[in-house]
Amino acid sequence: MYSDTDALSQKVDDIDSRIEKQDADIDKLEAFSRRDNIVFHGLAESQDESFNKCKDTVVSVLNNFVKARHWVRPDIICAHRIGKKQTYQERPRPLIARFSLIEDKITVLKHRDNLRVGNIGVANDLTKLQRETLADLKSKGQIAFYKNGNLITRPGNPDKSVSNRTRRYAFAARKGTSASAAASASTPTPIPESLYRPGDLPPSGTGISADRNVPMDGS
Repeated sequence: MYSDTDALSQKVDDIDSRIEKQDADIDKLEAFSRRDNIVFHGLAESQDESFNKCKDTVVSVLNNFVKARHWVRPDIICAHRIGKKQTYQERPRPLIARFSLIEDKITVLKHRDNLRVGNIGVANDLTKLQRETLADLKSKGQIAFYKNGNLITRPGNPDKSVSNRTRRYAFAARKGTSASAAASASTPTPIPESLYRPGDLPPSGTGISADRNVPMDGS
């Protein structure tokens, strides 16, 4: 009786292992299909946007903030919003764009700090499994991200109170940009001492006194 139970348990374990491997293989294929994509956050959204309108929006933003080259519509294969627009939704939906060349995508990601000044965020187009993996690691206080399809992890910052808005204020301080252009109009979170470095005076409107050091962007 026990031998039959053990054999059945082993078969179940074998099936679970095969399913996990198949899921991993499917995720790799999905990740490969997304490798030329970038997800844009914070791009203003208009009513009844067409695919061509979304492409024009991306091209315009790139020409304004990523001046490594001149961008034209053929650089973007396709672009569209993610999710269904809700009537009560105030924030613009993310916009996903597929680039003609992987090199162009890499160029944009390398200039993400320039885009942050305009309150625009960019990220790789991750699979559901990848997003869940990152969320799990970050909930444990680790720094985690994907690079060239590989998961990279680092020890987390002990000061977890630093918000993305705070980091944008810090970056604005280094660039000499007004605080309002770097973040929303709401009052920023106080910046911890660990993010300060010697430098110029902070931008007006951040609430940082002039006798303190300028915060780093945390990169």
